[in-house]
Amino acid sequence: MSDRRQLNRSRLSEQIADMIRNDVLTGQMNAGEHVGQTQWAERVGASRMPVRDAINQLCAEGILVQDENGSASVAPIDLSDIRDGYRLNAFVASMAANRAAERITDNELVNLERILESMEEAVRDDDRVLASRHNWAFHAAINRAARSARLTAILRNLATSIAHSAFEVLDEWPSRAIAHHREVLEALKAHDGDEAERLMYGHIVAGSEPMLERLEQRLLVPSPEASAE
Repeated sequence: MSDRRQLNRSRLSEQIADMIRNDVLTGQMNAGEHVGQTQWAERVGASRMPVRDAINQLCAEGILVQDENGSASVAPIDLSDIRDGYRLNAFVASMAANRAAERITDNELVNLERILESMEEAVRDDDRVLASRHNWAFHAAINRAARSARLTAILRNLATSIAHSAFEVLDEWPSRAIAHHREVLEALKAHDGDEAERLMYGHIVAGSEPMLERLEQRLLVPSPEASAE
């Protein structure tokens, strides 16, 4: 099966790791499912080396496990751990939004407005992949406006514990996210840190709950391998 999503060759292993991680965290790959280097190299149209590096990275994160022969498979999924990851991300991102409200510049506000307009256009065109990229850019711009190296570093680490595909897999989410983003942007324009923090926390939690429900439903469905035993 081909899965040749757009890849940046300069950071190929990281992107492959993101793809595998997302498939695991959304329940598209089951616990115990084999993750082969050759299989994934063919799937994304890459050599085995970046796939091997991606697998090693995911083993270090605990997303995958390796047996004594070095064969990798999906680690058992703890829904509570993933829920904790979403909540921690919401907490830290909301702190960053509060800080950003104090420090954001007029030029940064103009940039956020442009990103949001581009996201709205992508949603109207039903281009969910592009909308998701604008979503990432919107949040990243707010995090940068916070001017906090510590918060940015924590958010970067937390990013590996949650799925980032709500725009692609949740039908109602793109329009809801745009409405939430508009509210956050208005709070930033007013330099209201407490309101920006409240809105950002609610936004991330609102997106995480259906993702967690979706994952839980998938975990309750026996895998084909288990059904055959």
